Amino acid sequence: MSEIVSKCDVCGSQHLKKFVDWKTNNTVLSYVICTSCGLVFLSPRPSSHDLENYYLADYRVEQQGTELPTDQKVDFERRRTIHLLQVIESHIPVIDVHLDIGCAAGELIIAVKKLYGCTSYGIEPSIAYRTYLDTELGIPTFPTLPDYIQSTTLKRKVDLVSMIHVLEHIPDPICYLTHLRSSILKDNGYLLIEVPNLLVHTSFEPSHLYAFSENALELTLKKSGFEIVNQVMHGHPRSDPRKHYITALAQAKTNRSLTGHDIDYSVRPLQLHLRRRINRSTSYFVIRHPWYVFRRTMNKLQHK
Repeated sequence: MSEIVSKCDVCGSQHLKKFVDWKTNNTVLSYVICTSCGLVFLSPRPSSHDLENYYLADYRVEQQGTELPTDQKVDFERRRTIHLLQVIESHIPVIDVHLDIGCAAGELIIAVKKLYGCTSYGIEPSIAYRTYLDTELGIPTFPTLPDYIQSTTLKRKVDLVSMIHVLEHIPDPICYLTHLRSSILKDNGYLLIEVPNLLVHTSFEPSHLYAFSENALELTLKKSGFEIVNQVMHGHPRSDPRKHYITALAQAKTNRSLTGHDIDYSVRPLQLHLRRRINRSTSYFVIRHPWYVFRRTMNKLQHK
C-alpha cells in the first residue's frame, strides 16, 4: 500500500512540487520537492509495514544478488570505513559504547572497536547478515532499534551512533533522530551520518524515501536537536572523483531547536534541479576532471 506525503518533514511546509519521475525496473518513482527548504522525497511511498517486509526478504537480494555478505560488499565497506574513521578520530577522543544502525557486514564496527577499545552493537534487519555478524564476528546485533532498547543487558547510553546510508530509508527521519538524541545518546554524544548526495549520486531507488542535498541534511540534523561538527562532500571509496556522498558528524544538544534563520530559503526547485543536471552531465565531468577521464580512457584502450 502506498502513502501520499502531504508536508515536508524538515520545515513542515505543504508547498510541494514534482521534482522528477524516475524510471527503474519497470517502476516509476515520483519524487517531490519542498519549495521552502529544498528537501526532496518520495511520494507516494510504501507503507512502514511494506518497507519492513521488503528489508527482511528482498532488499539484499536486489542490491547484491544474494542475502549473504559478498567479498565485494565487504571490501567496499572496508574501504569506505577508512574515510569514516578519519572523520571520527579527528573529533572524538573517547568512545565507550558505539551503536551502528544499518551495520551491514560490520566493517565500521570492527574499525571503531579496534581504535577505541569500546563496546559495540549493531542493528541490521537482514537475518543472513545478523547471523554472519553474530557467528563470524561476535558482534551483538539486533533487527530493529526497539529490539536493541528492549534488551535487558543494555543499560548504558551511547557515545557514538553511526548511520551510514540509512537515513534516506527512514520514514520519519526527524522523529527517529530526535529519539536517538533523547533516549540513546549520552549528553553531547555524537551522530555520524552518511547519505547519497542528490546533486551527484543517482539517489533515486524504491527504498530511498529521501534524497538529501547538503542543505537539506543540515536542516534535518538541526531540527532533530544536533549541532554539526563537520560536514563534507566526497566520493570515497569510489575512484570516480565526483562528490557522490555527504558525511556529517553532529553532536547532540539538549536545548538545540530549529529556527527560521536555519532555513535557507534561497534554495529553489529549479536551481536544485539545474545543479543536479549539470553535476551529473558528461560534459561537465570531462571539464572538471580531464586527467581522470584521460587515464580511464587510456586504461580501457590498453586492455582491449
